[in-house]
Formats: sequence, structure tokens, C-alpha cells
Amino acid sequence: MDSKLEDLLRQSPALWRGRDISSSKQGISSGYPELDRILPNRGWPRNSIIEIMVPQNGLGELQLLLPVMSSLSRLKNGLVWIEPPFLPYAPALEAAQIDLSHLLVIRLQSDGRQTRIGDILWTAEKALRTPGCGMALLWVNNIKDKMVRRLQVAAESGQSIGILFRPVAEQTSPAALRLVLKPAGRMLQINIVKARGACHQQSVEIDFSII
Repeated sequence: MDSKLEDLLRQSPALWRGRDISSSKQGISSGYPELDRILPNRGWPRNSIIEIMVPQNGLGELQLLLPVMSSLSRLKNGLVWIEPPFLPYAPALEAAQIDLSHLLVIRLQSDGRQTRIGDILWTAEKALRTPGCGMALLWVNNIKDKMVRRLQVAAESGQSIGILFRPVAEQTSPAALRLVLKPAGRMLQINIVKARGACHQQSVEIDFSII
């Protein structure tokens, strides 16, 4: 490659080249070696938005995140849950070695009124930008691509990870990583439908009963 062109490319921080994959920053281990092996950076991408799509709540999506939440809380990083569809079960979180003093649950509903999506996203954006926030989890439907991009910018700014739970029907998104979870007997099937730095779909099955 011409040296002048190479110099010009180096001066463009927004430019991404495929050969940069191998030298990109190591991800944060998911706690599941079989999953780490198929993730592009051998773990959850840092400073990114991750989408987890499930046909219904309670398939094991939170259990999938327990190891990384435990790691983050041990490092004194905050864990923010925004509009979870259920009350967190404290004994299970403590059993997973999650420091509850670093867990914040935010419920925005009041007076029986439906929470506006804008309020949820504003709260998530502020959480992701807050120093010391390791991970923000939010449950929201019908989110537009431009909103996901705003969350991505916030995650990069705050050096945090955003977990966005969405219905499986949602087809497109600018998120760095997108997973679809499906029950497979006693196993949980994890399908990677999009991953920055990956060129094809991959899947793995995890048996939570032996962990």
C-alpha cells in the first residue's frame, strides 16, 4: 500500500479495517468458556451495547450474565437495572457473588401510568455515562436504531457495557453484539446473529444445571 495512503488511513479514527480484529482489545470473559470461544474478542465486548433477544423473560438471560456481573461488582463497578420485569431475587444474586451494595434497581412507573420509552432511554444513557458504572441492563421494546446509537456513544464515553433486552421479532440494530436465546431441553441455545468482527453466525448451547 502507498505510504501516503497508509498515513491518511491512520489519521482516520472512525475507520475500521478487518485486519484489526486480531489486535483489538480483549473482551471481558462471559464466565462460560464455550461462549467465549465463539465471541470475536473472546468475551463480552467492552464499551458497547449488547442486545439479548428472548421470546419470553426467564429463559436464563440473567443467569447468562451472572458471572460478568459478579466480576464487575468485585471491582466495585456499579450494576444498574432499569425497568426489570420482575423484582431481583437477592439471595440468588448473593449466591452468585454479586455485591448487592453495587446494585441499583430503577423503576420509573408511577401512579399506574405507562413509562415512556424516552424516560427509560434517558435514564440508561445517564447511567452508562456515569463514572464507575460497569453495566446497565434495560428492558425496552420498540427502540429505534438512532436510540441504540445514542446508547452506544454513552457506553463508549463512560467505558461501560449496556445490555438491551428485546423481543426476538426485532430484526435490525447497530448494536455491537446481538444474541438470540432459545430453550433447547435443559440447555440454553445462544445464537450470535451479529458480532462486530465476526463474518458468520455461530451458536453454542450451555447447560446451566451443571454450573
